[in-house]
Amino acid sequence: MNMNNDDCRLLKKLGINSCEEVARELAALLKSIPDVYCRTDAEERIILLSEMVTRHLGYTSEELEGRRLDCLYPDEAAYTGFISELEKQGRLRDYQIQLKHRDGHGVWFSCHAGFRHDIRGRRIGIELTGHDIGQQKQQQSMLTHLSRITEQTADVVVITNVHGIIEYVNPAFEKVTGYRPDEVLGKHPNLFASDQQSEEFYAHMWSTLLAGKVYRNNLINRRKDESLFHAEITITPLMDEKAEITHFIATARDISEHIRDKVRLKHLTHHDSLTDLPNRSLFLDRLQQAISKARHHDRLVAVLFLDLDRFKNINDSLGHSAGDQLLQQLGERFRRTIREGDTIARFGGDEFVIMLDDFDSDNSLSLIAQKILNSLAMPFEIEGHEIFITASIGISISPDDGKDPDTLLRNADIAMYRAKELGKNNFQYYSESMTARVFERLTL
Repeated sequence: MNMNNDDCRLLKKLGINSCEEVARELAALLKSIPDVYCRTDAEERIILLSEMVTRHLGYTSEELEGRRLDCLYPDEAAYTGFISELEKQGRLRDYQIQLKHRDGHGVWFSCHAGFRHDIRGRRIGIELTGHDIGQQKQQQSMLTHLSRITEQTADVVVITNVHGIIEYVNPAFEKVTGYRPDEVLGKHPNLFASDQQSEEFYAHMWSTLLAGKVYRNNLINRRKDESLFHAEITITPLMDEKAEITHFIATARDISEHIRDKVRLKHLTHHDSLTDLPNRSLFLDRLQQAISKARHHDRLVAVLFLDLDRFKNINDSLGHSAGDQLLQQLGERFRRTIREGDTIARFGGDEFVIMLDDFDSDNSLSLIAQKILNSLAMPFEIEGHEIFITASIGISISPDDGKDPDTLLRNADIAMYRAKELGKNNFQYYSESMTARVFERLTL
């Protein structure tokens, strides 16, 4: 370590006379300094440095003493900028610089720096102290990164205080809800509640959150324009060092389209793609439920099995496209004809099946069957042609004609074929003699 005459005179005034004593005092001082400390001479060569330099930058004192201060900077531009700022301000406080570690990577410091002057005011070097802010910089970088993610994510992000008052919303919030940030900041999230969730739903949510646990669920919220949307939400309690909740951060994803897709898929699974009527699967499910309900309330359930007469002739003469159009129009006409609460399904081809579970007698059932046949009296307009069609209907009634869906359908089908045998365009009730006739025909 080197000292100039002014340093020596100053030390003598302090009662330190010998070089050995100076060295001991200085070494103890440099060892005790908790921060990086560096001093240069007038030529900006390093003459003193603390032991913290080794810990933070990896150099030994011997490697740095006598070298210019710029050896600690990653490049000439960084050092020139530091000197320029120092000359401009005379002294720097909390000046953030990046110094070069011995292995080449950069280490961030917050520094105090200034020029040293002798008693005559001449510049005799630079003095610099600094503490490592690498972890702080890393945290700031992470926060900046997280902020960028939050600002750019398509998911809604909402931060509230512990009382639920909104303190932050990201840009996606406005896109999804229609509310501008200034319209919701300082307000409670119940502003966009939909009343689609029960009190028990919210009670469970708050009990989970106040227990310090993450809450996940799907709910329905209301946009500014009053339209509803489905959201997949995750709410996380944020805690301080005392493990006390200070904030809640909620992320939400608009899953309305996903829900609509599920509904559409479920509909397609249970409905005929041509007529949009219930298909066999849905019909059998509803029939089973109706039979079970009727059994408990001592009521009847009827199945009407309808088959179009000579439908094949239409397909053969006008083509399958015309046949499909006819089936679609038939489905719509049957919908308008049957009563609300009754179920009509298409089983495929030209077969339609109707379930009735609210009728008083065979007479009322006959009136309904005749009404269905009468609905076919008006022609159908298909590709410029007027098409007339009739149908044959077979009727079975539970529990006498069957106590399960398969038996009811089979017996209604048998009755329908009996209607065709009797000239078509009529309806027939199932009887056991029909089964005997079918069995006899099969035996022959």
